Amino acid sequence: MDTLSLPQSLVSLLLHDNRFKGTFDIAGLPRNVRIVNIARNGLCGSLDVRSFPQTIEIFHASDSAFSGTIDLISLPVHLQKFSVEGNHLSGEIDLRFPSRPIFYCHFGENAFQQDVVVFPSDRSNIRYPALDNHTFGSFIHTNGDAVMMTPSSDKQTLKLSCG
Repeated sequence: MDTLSLPQSLVSLLLHDNRFKGTFDIAGLPRNVRIVNIARNGLCGSLDVRSFPQTIEIFHASDSAFSGTIDLISLPVHLQKFSVEGNHLSGEIDLRFPSRPIFYCHFGENAFQQDVVVFPSDRSNIRYPALDNHTFGSFIHTNGDAVMMTPSSDKQTLKLSCG
């Protein structure tokens, strides 16, 4: 998808629930875009969050075909909702990253796997993360204390109420 041809005045890109195929170039998004919803399409490629416009507040790319790793340390300061469940993302999830609040982040139904997921001791910056059940060994704070986790009703996702 050629995001470079989008109008620079665009603030919301709502393309969810279509049959778009191909790659999605985050770097080409207009600099003032605040909402991007490209969920439930056939879009693929990597999600280079380092290229997000700094104005972005909501990014939904769930139930697509994105792959690779994501660098959560580089999330923009205004991002409040980050939903990438139902893709082929892999690597490790570093939840110690937020220096500012992120209200909602869903990573379920991907290929993430690691023994321990570490949360910052002050979890006020991560409110409602959701991760796959059975793909992580344990959840702890940076101080070593265990983080309580609650399975969803279908037992496939762990929801951690951190706020």
